Amino acid sequence: MKNENEKILSQIEKFINTHNRFFLGSHVFPDGDNIASLITMKFILEQLGKSAYLYCETIIPKIYSWIEETKHINTVLPDEPCDTFDAIITVDSSDIDRLGPEFKNWYNSKPIPILNVDHHVTNTNFGEINWVSGNYSSTAEQVYEIAKYLNVKITKSIAVVIYTGIVTDTGRFSYSNTNARSLRYATELVEMGVNPNLIYRNVFANRTLSALRLERDSLATMEYIEDLQLAYIFMTKEMIERSGASIEESEGIIEHIGLFGYNIKNIIFFKEVEPCEIKVSVRTKGDWDASKLCSLFDGGGHPRAGGYQMQGTLEKAIEKSLETIREAAKDGSLLGDYS
Repeated sequence: MKNENEKILSQIEKFINTHNRFFLGSHVFPDGDNIASLITMKFILEQLGKSAYLYCETIIPKIYSWIEETKHINTVLPDEPCDTFDAIITVDSSDIDRLGPEFKNWYNSKPIPILNVDHHVTNTNFGEINWVSGNYSSTAEQVYEIAKYLNVKITKSIAVVIYTGIVTDTGRFSYSNTNARSLRYATELVEMGVNPNLIYRNVFANRTLSALRLERDSLATMEYIEDLQLAYIFMTKEMIERSGASIEESEGIIEHIGLFGYNIKNIIFFKEVEPCEIKVSVRTKGDWDASKLCSLFDGGGHPRAGGYQMQGTLEKAIEKSLETIREAAKDGSLLGDYS
């Protein structure tokens, strides 16, 4: 693994040294990992004398507003053609569509080289250079390794950002993707001055009353399908508006179902983001592979967590999802390799 990483890291170093003006992008509906990866990659490039434009098509969740560097992440594309940049670096994005339709139209008009750094096993390897490894708990870990390989000295503020990426994508070091590397890197970051309790309070213990109302209403919709050991909940746009919450404040609700019910092995959360636009989150803790389930709907993710999007009414999205999942469960195509 060490030699393999040295080879790809050498290719990344050459890619960065070859170009000067970078566009950095990541997936819509941002989370701690892709925010951390964007900010850290920008820091690396600037330390090497490069310039970078940060982009995420949807707004940064309020729970990350305490990270000062988020102010550098743009939600609008630059007012210039794609090929005025030398190259693109994407982080934490399993396919190019995950960067959003506006980005895709902008990129397709004048495509330029892409470096694709990601830890999702369903990544489509859409870049000229692809560092895709499901052995990493988070893309933030990969970007941290890039910094170390390029001898970029990490500041305390960037250490806080990287730690946030790792701690959120490992579920506070509780998910099955947590490994020795995750804990080792977290230790290194704490030794740089990161305060784990402060990050915990900022990210996990700082929810608004409106978010609690939205969680209450969403959990009240829960249905359980016994033969599939599957629980699902949903959230309508009207529920979001009534609660006074924002869509990003729904993050974390799905995890609470996993804390209860020994027989609940699979969890699905349907979110009506806009009329006829449904965002779906999936978690598994039994025999099913969440990434395989999500791939049935052109989505992706990890063995234990994934997501996909559907067009149409919420009712139709639920109906179609459950029908397709039941058929896939019959032929064993959802089973993961957990041996």
